[in-house]
Amino acid sequence: MLVKTYRNSMDEKASIRAGLRILSVCAHLGIPVKKVGSHWFMKCPVHGSDGKMQSCHFMEHAPAARDGADLWQCEKCGASGDVFTLLMMALQLNFPQAVEKAKEILGMKSERIMLSVLKTPEVRQDPKLAPVVMRDKVYKALLSLFSLGDQQKENLLRRGFTEEEIASFGYSQMRYQDGIALTKQITKVTGISSFTGIPGFYQTKNGQWACKTHNALLIPVRNVNGKIYGLRLRISAVNGERVYAWYTSLRDKNGSALSGGSSPGALLHTVRFLHSDTLWITEGEIKADRSSLALKQNFVSVPGVGNWRLIPDLAEHIKAKHVVIAYDQDSGKTAQVVAKHCKNLANALYQKGLSVHTAIWHKENGKGIDDVLNAYGSSAISLKSID
Repeated sequence: MLVKTYRNSMDEKASIRAGLRILSVCAHLGIPVKKVGSHWFMKCPVHGSDGKMQSCHFMEHAPAARDGADLWQCEKCGASGDVFTLLMMALQLNFPQAVEKAKEILGMKSERIMLSVLKTPEVRQDPKLAPVVMRDKVYKALLSLFSLGDQQKENLLRRGFTEEEIASFGYSQMRYQDGIALTKQITKVTGISSFTGIPGFYQTKNGQWACKTHNALLIPVRNVNGKIYGLRLRISAVNGERVYAWYTSLRDKNGSALSGGSSPGALLHTVRFLHSDTLWITEGEIKADRSSLALKQNFVSVPGVGNWRLIPDLAEHIKAKHVVIAYDQDSGKTAQVVAKHCKNLANALYQKGLSVHTAIWHKENGKGIDDVLNAYGSSAISLKSID
């Protein structure tokens, strides 16, 4: 084993970033973590979790990190980063202090660090995603192989949907099954035999195509043209919490790369009403679906309030003139983070020449816009301009 000496340098920081696992940081700091299926979740270092860990997830040897580092992201507040940003946010450190803390966790000496130079872990790059029309065809076939259970249907009915609306949006309930057999059924229906670039599908060791299966609600994620280009999972955890995750096939439950697997990335979900020149923005696909029906307006769901950068181009594409930001009515640190992202989004929209407002309502009437619309109607919502 070769040994090389590093002083405070970029090489040193890169080695720490690639070698220190988020699980180790969480264990050292006492940050609660849990695993649901193949997904890891932790308490968000920015806004906490209010007893829940359903929005902040992390991935070991993340494909998006070329050096094999772990990455994390909170879909609620948009905060994200690596082990250094996790330490900075959790402990209120600056970057040099975070580096020193990382060394401490790894058991290194600050003044002179001895690191073992090992082979850099192979980081699997996602193949190019399959065309949207192909993903749409495959996902529709997959959704048709399952049906909603009584409890899932009742949950959606309570949220204000009719049975016809539930069917039109295409929600389905996946169950653990033989992924190879399911994929063969999809091939029979669609004529598609290679699933390269379709998140959720991968090749087994003997070269057969299979799909990942979960006990979860399947939520279609649609692009601006109504095509299904991704799927969202709503998983019911043992403690009753609802965990949302992307339908992906990058890795198995042990974290090993899957051959032919891929990830959809962070996708916008759009619901169109062609007569409308107003675009409402919220967080949550089902919330967007239900709210669009209530208001008869265009809606887009962002996968985390920090993922707003595609919104201005989308608004321009659908020829929207007015934009309304309608995120949940949060408080404390979460509200501060959301307000920051709203301001950044508003500035980007103003540059497109659009009018921008934020939707406000009394918190006691409901946390999300769909809750308020179901209980009190649109009269309970007012619009406020963003300075």
